[in-house]
Amino acid sequence: MRSGWLLALASGPWMSCAKPESLDTALLPSPGAVDAVMTQTPPSTPTVAIEPFEPLTTDDLRWTFERLPEDRDGDLLSWSVLWAVDGTERLDYGDTVPADATALGQVWEVRVAVTDGVFTTDTALAVTVIGNTPPVASVVITPEAPTTLDRLRATPSGSDVDGDAFGYEILWLVDGSNSGLTGPDVPPDRTRAGESWSVVVTPVQAGEIGEEATATVRIQNSSPTVTELEIEPSDPLTTDTLTLQLEGDDADPNDVLQARYTWTVDGVVVGTESELDARHFVRGQEVGAAVALHDGTVRGPARYAEPVVIGNSEPAITGVVIEPSGPQPSDTVICRPEGWSDADDDPEAYTFAWTLNGDPGPTVDLWDLTTATVAANDVVACAVTPMDGYASGVALVAMETVRDPE
Repeated sequence: MRSGWLLALASGPWMSCAKPESLDTALLPSPGAVDAVMTQTPPSTPTVAIEPFEPLTTDDLRWTFERLPEDRDGDLLSWSVLWAVDGTERLDYGDTVPADATALGQVWEVRVAVTDGVFTTDTALAVTVIGNTPPVASVVITPEAPTTLDRLRATPSGSDVDGDAFGYEILWLVDGSNSGLTGPDVPPDRTRAGESWSVVVTPVQAGEIGEEATATVRIQNSSPTVTELEIEPSDPLTTDTLTLQLEGDDADPNDVLQARYTWTVDGVVVGTESELDARHFVRGQEVGAAVALHDGTVRGPARYAEPVVIGNSEPAITGVVIEPSGPQPSDTVICRPEGWSDADDDPEAYTFAWTLNGDPGPTVDLWDLTTATVAANDVVACAVTPMDGYASGVALVAMETVRDPE
């Protein structure tokens, strides 16, 4: 059970108080107080409730006092809480039962008992049943920018947190009035340029009706549209040239379409070509793109690609050298990286990892071999990893064989 603490004053108001060190201490009378039990009055039995009043499977359950317990002696009161579901006690919940612990049709109860350390009240009980959560729906109309040549198609989708099956009722409106169409499609011969067509989708489940979902389009003159637009690569670096992957559609099959490009960096237009090279951006900047298609007569609506953020380019080195070459056991060897490069012009930094015959050694660039047990024909290796403060590059390794001392 979970416990909490309240201080009941004779006059009725409640005040918070510090929790005692242990529940056992709070429930036992203090030394010398046994005689006082004869005049001790028990606290009143409270009433409790579970909120919300009619919970659904998406609701957290919370218990609360409907009528607070009273103690005329002004004693420190504690209470114990026990939840149960379908008759099985659940000891892992206190004031709240999370929604994901409940299921449709379950019977949950909470039992609360209050004590002043001497007397314990009768158990207060509240019971509730988890109800059904109505399904939710959404709907899209395709195409998004229809012309008088297009068939309108309503595509509803939805979900039910209880996993129950459900269906949809569909109603089409034209300029706000009932069109009489209740199927998923509107044929092209029913539409006129300038009309506003809306679809209302209502999820229905065993007599229960969920919240309506609507979508609206306006019938336009035939114009080309961009149906898909993506910036590639999707995770660009400062060395990349950005391109666009796009798909378009035009109701008039004989039209020759031309694309109009707009590139932005941090919201500022920087290009109008089909590609954007690395001169226009640096690490951390956001690049966006929009494309509109023109069929020689009408320019279609622009479509905006999901912006990309320019990432860090990893640093690189071309090699690693151990000096001196062919070291002796008495030498101090140094590990030198060569050929640093970083497209972001970050300051160079490295990590070092020495090994002797495969066993780990120091992690700095210098190694005094006299501090280790080194003999002729041992193999000394140094791995160097370039770092730019954001990422590490590819590590390179150099090796030397120890020769006999001269």
